[in-house]
Amino acid sequence: MKAKSTLIFMLLLMVSCSKSDGNPDDFFKSNIKDGTWTISSFIINEVEMASDYLDYVLKFKSNGKVTATKNSEVITGSWSINYEDSNSGDFYVLTKLYLNFNGSELFQKLNETWIYSNNTTDEIDVGLPTKSLRLIRNQ
Repeated sequence: MKAKSTLIFMLLLMVSCSKSDGNPDDFFKSNIKDGTWTISSFIINEVEMASDYLDYVLKFKSNGKVTATKNSEVITGSWSINYEDSNSGDFYVLTKLYLNFNGSELFQKLNETWIYSNNTTDEIDVGLPTKSLRLIRNQ
């Protein structure tokens, strides 16, 4: 099991490193702020936890704040995207999503420095060796 998790993390790391032609993946930064998102998958140690986040709607704001809203409940936090250059001869960028929610034990499970692995206009995947998170844009 541990070898499988390590292999998945290494694959995520390879996919998240992209050769830079100037600006790092600005698409990721602008995409996450556009619209609202739901958690379609959240895996911790190979256990799917997304059902705990059913009906929460996430909004990533330009000021670095994030809200998770379900009915009248609003959970607040902060987010940022940072880029880490590789130290190798080639210039590669590792994209990281920082999440930090306050006051909610449920959402504090998302407090991590996530490594970007996939981003389309309607889906964002980030991961770590023992965790993965997939956000889907609300239509």
